[in-house]
Amino acid sequence: MIRVLVVGLFVSMIFSCTGKSKPPDDVLPPLKMQELLWDLSRADQYTQDLILHDTLKKPSETNKELYTQVFAIHKVTPAEFEKSYDYYKHHPNELRVMLDSLQARKSREIERSLLENVKPRPVADTLSVK
Repeated sequence: MIRVLVVGLFVSMIFSCTGKSKPPDDVLPPLKMQELLWDLSRADQYTQDLILHDTLKKPSETNKELYTQVFAIHKVTPAEFEKSYDYYKHHPNELRVMLDSLQARKSREIERSLLENVKPRPVADTLSVK
């Protein structure tokens, strides 16, 4: 009897650890959180690339304004974001999947922009009569 109970507990622990948990209702779903993180990182990049070169603008104020706009676009409050971010920080496997997806998206974007900037070189027609 005890052996069956121990085996049952062991099996339930294995399935509870490997199963994908669903975040609570007050936490942003992974895809929405990923989109929000993407737009926040783009706001950071904008501040870093453009605003830092403009001595009349304060980067922290501009970044705060951009974050407010991003939260409004996604219909999320900063408190909802913080709560969701804390949840995902405590669930590193789920956060890792999100961050890996963001990194892959960034790589694809860079590759696409590089390919768009490459113009094909004209090939000389070696068969034409001169």
